[in-house]
Amino acid sequence: MGWQFNFMGAGIDAYDQGARMGLSAVNTVSYDAADPAATMAVFSDRAARTQAFARGAEANMEFTPQEKRAAKDRFDPSNKKPAEASKPRSSRRAIVDDIRL
Repeated sequence: MGWQFNFMGAGIDAYDQGARMGLSAVNTVSYDAADPAATMAVFSDRAARTQAFARGAEANMEFTPQEKRAAKDRFDPSNKKPAEASKPRSSRRAIVDDIRL
């Protein structure tokens, strides 16, 4: 099973910061901290997913498109137009190249 890391950013472009730490977009979410329902959704979804992962009922901790919509994630690169999505997220090299235990 091993370790899996998620990055949750409150109202920021968490994808840019997550990429700097070596995290992929599927393991990142940016939730609308000004919206109590979005905040509650992202934290309750993560709690349920963590429990399922720990039991072996989930193979990974990736954020689903439904979770990102519920979080009101406006930075999700999968929602960008193709030309926007192909732009590099950051010119800085990731701090961590690979996290495997």
